[in-house]
Amino acid sequence: MWRLLVGAVLLASALRPLPASAQDECAGGATTPEETASVLFGDYLASGQWDLAYEVLHPEAQLRLAYPMFASVRQAGAAFTPLVDVEVFPARVVSGWTWGLTGLNFTNVAEVPVRFVRGTVVGTLPTVEVVSLVQVGDCWRWLPLLP
Repeated sequence: MWRLLVGAVLLASALRPLPASAQDECAGGATTPEETASVLFGDYLASGQWDLAYEVLHPEAQLRLAYPMFASVRQAGAAFTPLVDVEVFPARVVSGWTWGLTGLNFTNVAEVPVRFVRGTVVGTLPTVEVVSLVQVGDCWRWLPLLP
């Protein structure tokens, strides 16, 4: 019986959400929304560095999305359609924006158009997505539309 209890405690501690990081440093030294999107998608997500990409998430997103779920969804997507090219376009800063996952409103949000080229079995598939970044201190943090 005690083995079952110890196993349950270990499993619960392994699956618990990571605490929101203090986020004192900007991702890759990025200071603009465009630089942040470039580091996030071109460096971290394209190379499978899920832990670094998770640190770029807005603290609110880190509270809502547990790291294991975030990493597994991103890893599954990368397995079927890996990022092979990323192009970042100039951002548009908006005064107010509502995050679709929670309905929370944010101010000082940069909408950054990013063109992704994803590799597939039959070739490449280009898409454009508008990435939402919120300024937190001196850094820009990501609010993903999907986990």
